[in-house]
Amino acid sequence: MNKFFLLMISLCLACAYPVSEDGATNGILDALQDLDTLPKVLAVDNDLDINNAGGHLQGIQTIDHATGRYAILSGSSSTYAYFVTVELGEENRVLHLHEILQSPFKHAGGFQIAENFMAIGIEDNEARDQSYVYVYDLSSLPSIPQVPVAMIKREGIRERATAGCVAITFVGDRCLIIVGDWDTLHLDFYLAKKTRDTFTDFKLAHSITVASVSRDNWTDEEWLPYQNINLYQENGQLFLLGLTSNTEKINVIDIYLLETKEMKDFQLKKIGRKLFTNQGGDFISAGGIEIVDGEINGVLSSSRSMENNFRIYYYH
Repeated sequence: MNKFFLLMISLCLACAYPVSEDGATNGILDALQDLDTLPKVLAVDNDLDINNAGGHLQGIQTIDHATGRYAILSGSSSTYAYFVTVELGEENRVLHLHEILQSPFKHAGGFQIAENFMAIGIEDNEARDQSYVYVYDLSSLPSIPQVPVAMIKREGIRERATAGCVAITFVGDRCLIIVGDWDTLHLDFYLAKKTRDTFTDFKLAHSITVASVSRDNWTDEEWLPYQNINLYQENGQLFLLGLTSNTEKINVIDIYLLETKEMKDFQLKKIGRKLFTNQGGDFISAGGIEIVDGEINGVLSSSRSMENNFRIYYYH
């Protein structure tokens, strides 16, 4: 694909971004609008033996730590659910493979990092009637403890009990985790209190059946089966960002304002969309928002599989 054609696509994508009339939400819209729609490509070396059969990479996040800068990517396979730790720098390389659970819980989905904690869902993607959400403490990077510091167990109706995408944030002394089920038809909101590095048990606080949500005040009525969902806070407001690819294979971030009363119930309001050129890092596989010092700093995606040499795509 020649550079002129890519430039024209980029200009078209930038013009396709609707602006909210609500001035209070312009910060997040401006932050995403300022990101380049063409990614910087980072080559990553991998010498580890990772099972790429029967699955693919599912989510990606970055984290800055006293020991360096890292990317974490989640993945599914025919035998185990996993995530990998990648050291970022002049040379980018895979440091560790973390096998989370074995089959049938072999699907680790979209995830998010907030502060020093990572929330990730692991599901039985065949029976689709059980899943777990694990919360890991990342404060000892580049090593990560095998045992999570908190867990949510989900079981029940086929597909409704899955955990394909997970978002996390902290509001005061409370931790909010949102879990999207199969095709993100429902969102479940869990709350726990955090004291230093420990959590009380997460309790289900609210659920949304997306098909039942009024879309009268949305910028458009489309809700997609998001591969990743990420939470973001700005000026006391809470936002949910959904990442996927559309039928034209264009990467999409949809932006939702989460209106809430004392974190007891939540309402979704779509306020915008940002499109990104897909150069091999498909949001329908791995995708994620990069938040640095409380602000959106970039968007990430990756190659579909964890080969010996794979790529991270960085929109900045």
